Amino acid sequence: MEMHIFFCEQPAADKFMLDQVESNHLSRVLRLKKGDPVSVINGDGNLYLCSVEVPDARKAVVTVDSIERNFDRRNNYLHIAIAPTKNMDRFETFVEKVVELGIDEISPIVTSRSERHKVRTDRIAKIIVSAMKQSLKSSGTIINEPVDIGNFTGAKREGQLFIAHCIEDISTEFMGNVCKAGGKVTILIGPEGDFTRDEVEEAIKRGYISINLGKSRLRTETAGIAACSQVYFINQGELS
Repeated sequence: MEMHIFFCEQPAADKFMLDQVESNHLSRVLRLKKGDPVSVINGDGNLYLCSVEVPDARKAVVTVDSIERNFDRRNNYLHIAIAPTKNMDRFETFVEKVVELGIDEISPIVTSRSERHKVRTDRIAKIIVSAMKQSLKSSGTIINEPVDIGNFTGAKREGQLFIAHCIEDISTEFMGNVCKAGGKVTILIGPEGDFTRDEVEEAIKRGYISINLGKSRLRTETAGIAACSQVYFINQGELS
């Protein structure tokens, strides 16, 4: 039987009241009836197995029957700070794909060569929810407001810190060789024109390891997805 999954911002409880969008989908699109099984996620890492109690198109209510705790548990925390692309469709594709793979936090960063300085984080939040439902992710992804790269690298951060770039005379390590499984990982991804030399050197002074993502020259959103994919595969053995 297909798993119908819904998102609700409400904290864990015995019952969930869905918002109008989710309620409409439950009642009018899927035509679910009282007693039908559904699942609910709210970003806390648990999967709530429920039954429809009130199939209302505006305020549907579902009752929690059981809970699968730590449904999509990961032993690492991934934070990608990335310069938003001029074409927002490409940035939104990045968000969708990394959420499907598994990411905890996304920070849009403003660099010297940035083509975009503003991001509608409310729209991005909706894309995150859609990707969570599509990929059965019960843990939420944080989307931060845009921040200047200097302020970002200047903030104290724990774990492994990386900056990916293509400046040939600044030595790099292949990320797959230096990134370790588990713990916190922060990765900086630059704009189409790459980070400036000063930005890379300043990040290195602040503890970031200079890395490359392979031999291909990647678009910004592709680099972000590639970085997330490498962290994803590095950590798969931790779950066995």
